[in-house]
Amino acid sequence: MFDETQQARIALSALVLGGVCALGCAWLAGPLSAISAALGMLFGLGNLWALAWLVGRLIDPDGSAGSKGPTLVLYIAKALGFFIVAGFLLSRPWVHTIGFMTGFTAVVVAIAVGGIASAGDVPRE
Repeated sequence: MFDETQQARIALSALVLGGVCALGCAWLAGPLSAISAALGMLFGLGNLWALAWLVGRLIDPDGSAGSKGPTLVLYIAKALGFFIVAGFLLSRPWVHTIGFMTGFTAVVVAIAVGGIASAGDVPRE
């Protein structure tokens, strides 16, 4: 799916954007919001890593057909776990909802930035 260079580029972009978001949240809404932004960014990166690993196993042409079923079950469990953990975190008084979502959104933007930066790596004819 993504090669290691793209994964590193996306992770670095997410860390930088998440740091900028955390600083902005600290300035606008205080330290709780900044910590929540960092937590959201880490949660998003963890989710992205798990998703990339699972999808990579699902579409692996060298993998046996028997390994696809358990991987699909693991994918569904990851999705359910994501919603349960996100719901739990967002329901806690020590997590600032807007800050958390700001940090999580930094990962989404980092995926776009990593894709745009990778477009320059494509050899032209």
